[in-house]
Amino acid sequence: MQRVESLSPSDLIWIQRLPTDPAKITFQDATRLAHLSRYLNSVENPSDSNLLQSVWMPVKEYHDRRQAVALAHNANLPPANLHLESVHALRDIIRTEMPGISEAAADAEATELMRKAELRRRNHASSLIERVEAIRAGADESEAKRTALVND
Repeated sequence: MQRVESLSPSDLIWIQRLPTDPAKITFQDATRLAHLSRYLNSVENPSDSNLLQSVWMPVKEYHDRRQAVALAHNANLPPANLHLESVHALRDIIRTEMPGISEAAADAEATELMRKAELRRRNHASSLIERVEAIRAGADESEAKRTALVND
């Protein structure tokens, strides 16, 4: 994509007609705002850039917070109950794939595979929680900066 030097008259009218509540802005409108925000040349036309940012930033913060809530929900899912039947089913698969393996060795291998799966699930949940915290911190910082500009 190439840089846009300034907002067109139709862009300005469209921006004026957007709802003031970020929650009421459609996904398509948010996508268009993001695109304009990314490609508008703020050096050539700072007033257009300021107008666009004043609309885009609250929308971005709203969607970042929604993403954080969704990620937090996924990260806080209860641990999978790995029942004995799961280990037995996995043991049977291992014995089918490796016909010469003893039942004790297949049990040990199945238990180890289940332990590794649970560890990966926990690590994934931890990384989701870290992403949630980063998104929330970024949204809070952005909102604080915007509020400070409005109050000055």
